[in-house]
Amino acid sequence: MSRSVAPGVVVVIGLAVWLLPAFAGSPLPEGFVRLSNVAPGIRQDMRYAGPDNFTGRRVPGYKAPVCILARPVAEALKRVQARLEPRNLSLMVFDCYRPQRAVGAFLAWAQTGGGPDSTYYHPNITRSQIVPLGYVARTSSHSRGTAVDLTIIRRPRDEKAVDRPGGRQEHSNTRLGIQPRTCLNVQPPRQGIGAEAVDMGTAFDCFDEKSRTRHPGIGAIAQANRRLLLEVMRAEGFKNYASEWWHFSMRLNGFTKAHDFVVN
Repeated sequence: MSRSVAPGVVVVIGLAVWLLPAFAGSPLPEGFVRLSNVAPGIRQDMRYAGPDNFTGRRVPGYKAPVCILARPVAEALKRVQARLEPRNLSLMVFDCYRPQRAVGAFLAWAQTGGGPDSTYYHPNITRSQIVPLGYVARTSSHSRGTAVDLTIIRRPRDEKAVDRPGGRQEHSNTRLGIQPRTCLNVQPPRQGIGAEAVDMGTAFDCFDEKSRTRHPGIGAIAQANRRLLLEVMRAEGFKNYASEWWHFSMRLNGFTKAHDFVVN
């Protein structure tokens, strides 16, 4: 098993990623915290708070690009981050607590055909197959605050160059003038000032067999990077969803209820 990220393929995240400062914000239900107040070094690229996701629009229930989690999950991520930082690596989260209304919106999008569509995220299946194949579920551990979608990035050479909240969220390849055809067609690496994502074989939320954590059809570098993410997350008590390399959760007493408070 690889003990470090395989060298070679990185993709610039750039302006789509920022380091969130700690802040008080609106009160949260008991037991929930904002990740930036626990582990401010973890990057946040909250896809459902803007249009850069498979629905093509901001998802109901997300009013700010902020990661909220059950406190034990946030504290476990802080420990994972501590394992990665000596290697000049960092976690980057795509989604954390997910309001129940967002889960409903995903189902409606998949089942009714409403809203924009992009085969970028499901190049080999139809939208109507997304729910039956398990890529979108009727219930989600995200709504309990016990699940997180994330990846590994190389830490920026210049921390001050990472954008703060307030700018437009957009796909990094779009910002660079590159248009990937699908979530399987990851573009060649580009070096720059911003954070650099390591090669994971597919994009986040790629509804395809190659998103399976141990899929043999991805490159050796991506396989090694997935193994590293799996290793450091398991070491702190997380369980991976085998169909999605980015999805991890924890089983916690006292966090069994699905919530619907707004992300702000």
